[in-house]
Amino acid sequence: SLSSVNYIKSNSRNILFFNTVDKKAHWLFPNNDQVIVNVRFITYPAGGVRLSSDSTQQKVTTSILIASEDRAPLAAGSKRLQNLFIALSDDYKLTPVVEGIDSILGHHQTSENNLLIFYLTNGAAKVIDYDLAARKVTSDTLLTAQ
Repeated sequence: SLSSVNYIKSNSRNILFFNTVDKKAHWLFPNNDQVIVNVRFITYPAGGVRLSSDSTQQKVTTSILIASEDRAPLAAGSKRLQNLFIALSDDYKLTPVVEGIDSILGHHQTSENNLLIFYLTNGAAKVIDYDLAARKVTSDTLLTAQ
């Protein structure tokens, strides 16, 4: 279980998880070839507070949304793009969501197994509908005002 977190944008290249039950550590990425530029801990229900049977409040993290950039040098005139990944809190296996985006705008977990991810790519705002149980994108739509 996850009990606390701090993240400051820096040159972080990986995230280490420690299981307090079996006393084992686990790196999220298989290597350090990326720079982590954004980490968002997703909680459900929204706001991260669930009332337990004894009426105490507990924070429940369901997944982690991570944006990273490659560390490789850029060609002249190129811009650095981000890759978006998700890791569920039950196993912390990294699953790619989308590659080559400009940035994450936000997210909203609409149900226990559904996450909306808002992002920018090529100057356009888009939204991904992500199925957490199936670990897959169900739609990737351009946002338009009506």
